[in-house]
Amino acid sequence: MPEGTEDRWLHGRFSDLVFGAGLVYLPVFLLLAVGLFPKVPARFLPLVVLAFSTPHIGATLLRAYERDEDRRAYRFFTVYATIAIATAFGVGLYVPLVGSIMITLYFTVVPWHFTGQNFGIALIFLRRSGIEVSPALRRFVYLACSLPFALWILTIHGEQQGLIGYAPLSTIGTAYEFISLQIPGFVQAPLMGIAFGAYLYVLGECAVRLASRGVIRAAFPALVLLLIQGLWFAAPVLGRFIYDDAQMGPLSGSRAAYTFVWISMTHGIQYLWVTTYYAKRQQPETATSLYLAKALFAGSAIYGLPLLVMTPALLGSLSYTGGLYLMVAGALNLHHVLLDSAIWKLRNSRIASVLFGGEAKLSGVAIMPRRSQWRYLVYASGALAVAISIFVPLESMFRLAPAQRARDTAAYGASLERLTWMGRDSAKRRTILGVLLAEEGNAEEALEQFERSVLLRPNVEAWVNIGALRERKGQLAPALAAYQRAAILDPDDATELFYTGRALIRLGDLERGRNLVGRAKRLAPQVVPLSAAESPGS
Repeated sequence: MPEGTEDRWLHGRFSDLVFGAGLVYLPVFLLLAVGLFPKVPARFLPLVVLAFSTPHIGATLLRAYERDEDRRAYRFFTVYATIAIATAFGVGLYVPLVGSIMITLYFTVVPWHFTGQNFGIALIFLRRSGIEVSPALRRFVYLACSLPFALWILTIHGEQQGLIGYAPLSTIGTAYEFISLQIPGFVQAPLMGIAFGAYLYVLGECAVRLASRGVIRAAFPALVLLLIQGLWFAAPVLGRFIYDDAQMGPLSGSRAAYTFVWISMTHGIQYLWVTTYYAKRQQPETATSLYLAKALFAGSAIYGLPLLVMTPALLGSLSYTGGLYLMVAGALNLHHVLLDSAIWKLRNSRIASVLFGGEAKLSGVAIMPRRSQWRYLVYASGALAVAISIFVPLESMFRLAPAQRARDTAAYGASLERLTWMGRDSAKRRTILGVLLAEEGNAEEALEQFERSVLLRPNVEAWVNIGALRERKGQLAPALAAYQRAAILDPDDATELFYTGRALIRLGDLERGRNLVGRAKRLAPQVVPLSAAESPGS
């Protein structure tokens, strides 16, 4: 294919560079770096996921399941691997160790999936530009993509740095934990230095080899993609080892999880960019908008249904924020990575003929019989999930938050119930409602909300409030039991220590009680009024 012909582009020069090569991330990164990027409230970040990440998972489902031929060809992944992951997901909801292993795999494997996609797209750019990719050049391109991932692994599994926000989601406040390999610091630092040095060498070698052939201009999209890959993974990791966290802007540990949302957005756009092209080559009559809508609904269905069905109100045991969303995201992304690794092999002659050359349209593919109604059920479920995903942040912003500010317990409770029906019940919000009710003097309803909170997710604040309400009724033994449940969760919480100490004093255990009250004052004097250490019976 001659250099400079229109055939080198999948969708066109602009869209290929911006979406395929990942340049869409560059202005986002620069605006984040100078503090001018609009701060998206956390409640609206799921809409970013809905717009980009969810359809990219749906695109894989369409590729693997929509056609009879593909379902049969990838039966091991579409059936058996799916059953295995679904089983692990179900067990993980009730066995935290299993769930933690799945989430650890998710945090570890997802960046590799990003890396593999960038490697494949880089090869597409090179081959479509008429550049012969020798085995040596292919290895250097592969290393240029892989070494930033190696830096990521050394960081999240290192003894010194640990996860520190680099994961796409957090395990804090859930039933799960990230199981780090705890690579010793004396091994981690030298390996990171070696990996970073090798990365710079490999980038230079790629540029030199392409320049020596006189094709550096034709290879520009691929080189841009390699630099973007480094900006995703190598830059934040190395920056944290060189600069103070406060100087790092979008690369800082405190903002890394937020920044990762936009990295995931870029990855999702890339994926849709290439899968949309492939789908159009299969069925030229299919409108791009229809394909993207199908991908959105398919991805939303597989995300949305578990978040509704597996809530504590129905079949599950974990709330949305207590670990259910994390488990759903982990299971679906692991499934996505497995499917993707099977269905997008560039060694496949059919796939290569379309993505490398684009000369031939695919033909003779058996379309799923139209009499099958399952796909319509999936799309309907996906449409419902999309509606819920849009409704939830709007409800939170325009109903729940104003009710909390106005301390309107009726409006806050009604809004929370609507969110609960959408699968978004929350221990934190139940505790907030309990506090508002207690301030109104409605102790019984407040106690009910605090108890619902700890059922969703055991937490210190709710247990302390349960104890305080019990103590106010003169039920000192149940109150002390509630405080002790809080102590199990956080033995150094000043509020819990104070109330536990006061309950012990009232029960006659003066020495232990005064010690705990004194410790609470030392930890956080502002939490406990100076006159708060009442004598027994006061």
